[in-house]
Amino acid sequence: MFLWMDMLACWSPYQTNPWNYHPLRALLERIDFKQLQRDQDAPHVFIGATNVRNGLRRVFDNGELTVDVLLASACLPLVYQAVEIGGEHYWDGGYTGNPPLAPLYLRTTATDVVIIGINPLLRADVPRSAREIISRIDEISFNSAFTSELAAIAFIEHFFEPTAARDRVRRMFVHLVNDKELDALGASSKMNNNRAFLGHLRNVGWIAAEHWLAANRRFCRRALNRRLVGAPSSARWAIRGSDRNTTASSNLGSNCPRHALNLGCPVAADAPAQDEQCHH
Repeated sequence: MFLWMDMLACWSPYQTNPWNYHPLRALLERIDFKQLQRDQDAPHVFIGATNVRNGLRRVFDNGELTVDVLLASACLPLVYQAVEIGGEHYWDGGYTGNPPLAPLYLRTTATDVVIIGINPLLRADVPRSAREIISRIDEISFNSAFTSELAAIAFIEHFFEPTAARDRVRRMFVHLVNDKELDALGASSKMNNNRAFLGHLRNVGWIAAEHWLAANRRFCRRALNRRLVGAPSSARWAIRGSDRNTTASSNLGSNCPRHALNLGCPVAADAPAQDEQCHH
């Protein structure tokens, strides 16, 4: 698998795949995008892609979704040709938003966001071999946009904190669900489409989700009850529990962006369940 990935660095997809064949296109064409665009009750869907020419992110919503949008959002530059949409060419959206949080903050009224982590944020060991170094660079590159957006949201909340009630600035709680077992997988595992392996990943995901729900369901209920009786927004940090029980591999187990990113929170990010006392 690594040999094949090494070869990709020497050959362009315009050489290896001149007909621009994509195995997922036929499958995606089964989706009724027109119905999704017409359905007013459909969930809000945001798909990110990276503009190859200017390097900026573009976020497509329900009214813009097509087969090409989905293919663009997962277009790895060394595997597939850039996807053309409206005269512009796009690559994987992970380079500029993995995932993009701004649309959830600006275009919805959501107060809680659940992130399903697949790229490790933390690594126990320093990479030594060339392949390990390249893999870690890739992980950091894909995670940097995510952590930057978290920092931006934290800055906005902190900046408007004194006038939050008057200006109706809401807080956003970010929850991370992941599993340490994924941290042990190398970069080549992302190219493994073996049915048994995919089934294994599905089971790992179900178990991680069940653990997260078991550890945090009571806090979600308490939060709902507090909101129904008109609890002040500043109390919401206190009624969220320690997601860290199921996300020990990442500081983002904390629900407070400032706390998780060490942006001035008086409680250390790696502290025990004291984060329930954080009121940022």
